[in-house]
Amino acid sequence: MVNTRGFTLIELVVVIIIIAVLSVIVVPRFIQLSSEAKRSDMQQLYGVLKQNMSLTHAKATIEGKDSLESASVDNVPIAYGYPTAQGMVDSLHGAEQWYPLTFNMSDLASLGSLGSLLGVKTSVTMFSLDDNYLSEKSLKDKVKYIQKGQCYVTYVDIAMPPSPTEPDKPTPELGWGKRVLCGLLARLPLPLDQYIPFCPRNHDDSSSGESTNESDNTGGEASLIIDTNGC
Repeated sequence: MVNTRGFTLIELVVVIIIIAVLSVIVVPRFIQLSSEAKRSDMQQLYGVLKQNMSLTHAKATIEGKDSLESASVDNVPIAYGYPTAQGMVDSLHGAEQWYPLTFNMSDLASLGSLGSLLGVKTSVTMFSLDDNYLSEKSLKDKVKYIQKGQCYVTYVDIAMPPSPTEPDKPTPELGWGKRVLCGLLARLPLPLDQYIPFCPRNHDDSSSGESTNESDNTGGEASLIIDTNGC
């Protein structure tokens, strides 16, 4: 004889309570672990990119290419000793897993009255953990989408020569053209003005808690910025 006995009401209530308890305890913990994993991935990428910068610059210096506007080291395109934005993508093993978005500063000239950017050769690559930004139509919207997610690493090359300054003397006052350019860059979705050697740094890279928002720029170098506030 087949036993057709089902669950009692008490048994169903117990099961529902157990599921509710697990959802309250386990799900938040899973989300936390997922966020920590994403932050760890971004930090690891940041470290790899920084290492690539240092190694490429060291090789370029040894080969006497650190003062050339356009050259290559180990088949990686460089500008003044550092990988170009595309060169950094080419040098990164498995770069496709970071969904890189690479663009030239002059590409941003169409975002408004930014004609001054047409002569700027500096390029940018943004690395993130998904390719959802591809659904956006314009470059501006793609950049905003990635930045809004606050889980990315940005590399900015230095396709223009650094402006050397003596440490014991104040930085010379910017000319009119450079002031206009730096002002225009300051209004862009990304804080790109702080990556141009002659632009004053006007952005706060402070962070709180476990989140990270760092930049690595000493003036005459290519730059990295990491934001994990949204991971």
